[in-house]
Amino acid sequence: MNSHRFKRNIITIHLVFLAGLISGCYGTSNTKSDTSQSMPNHQNATQQTASSDTAPFDNGRMCIDHLVNAKLNHFNDDWSLPENIVDLRSEEGQVRLLECSYCEDYPELATAYLTQATQTFCGLASTTMVLNADAESRKWRPVTQPYQPFNFYTQCNLLNDEVREHIDVAKVLNEGMELNEIFFVVKNQPSVVDAYCQHATSAQNEGELPASDAPHNCGVDQDYNTFMKTITNALNTPRHYVIANFAGAPSPERGGHFSPIAAYHKASDSFLIMDVARYKYPPFWISSKELWQAMQKIDSGSGKARGYIIAKTKSSSAN
Repeated sequence: MNSHRFKRNIITIHLVFLAGLISGCYGTSNTKSDTSQSMPNHQNATQQTASSDTAPFDNGRMCIDHLVNAKLNHFNDDWSLPENIVDLRSEEGQVRLLECSYCEDYPELATAYLTQATQTFCGLASTTMVLNADAESRKWRPVTQPYQPFNFYTQCNLLNDEVREHIDVAKVLNEGMELNEIFFVVKNQPSVVDAYCQHATSAQNEGELPASDAPHNCGVDQDYNTFMKTITNALNTPRHYVIANFAGAPSPERGGHFSPIAAYHKASDSFLIMDVARYKYPPFWISSKELWQAMQKIDSGSGKARGYIIAKTKSSSAN
């Protein structure tokens, strides 16, 4: 990619991207007791507020309060990044972005950056983001509410009929998804022409992998060098998007998570993670070896190491 063209794109996209970082609350759910309700009309909202027997109308303040309370009560820290993790918004983070070695799709990913709808939807949010990033594949996106008649992926319409035949949506709402389940979701989207999925090597999954109930199993990267070659090639190839599945990053207490990888900076040997849990963390740079180690963490649900998915989207010239 021409470096001058890329830097012009960075300047244009970056304003949109930074504005998105301070956007409002999208909603969250972290407990089985959370419920969703259709929005009442103005009259009903007034009645609900006045009644002691019903919940008050949520004008957005309740959602924000919930996020703040969940953060303070569950983790009891200030969500600051550790010293070895570099915030994209910092001076060093910006330098790495301008000097990035492999970042063909960063401008498109930045425009599609979003927040996971619930605290178990990181995998669906990551998939939504990468599939909306590519304008070339727009005509293959689904047409559903609330954006009809426009083609657009949402974290809900990814769960199409084919996916629902194999994925337990109730389980997704309560527990999230495993790597091979997200791989199945990716493979069954109309704008995806091909997809590739790998677990990271670990002591638990060397040799034969445990059996899986998911329709699509992932392979295994046997070493760090294979991982590096595959990911950097994808980041430098148009319409090839990478979703990482990891744990313990950027903070050690973090559990399993999905987010897209947007760029690689060779001088610092670090990857840019566009974290979809934007109510907790900003986009951050993490060293390649730390990311590899975070991918090697075992998912207790599958008994396998975590890993990554590469999705290749259709071009406008495809039939």
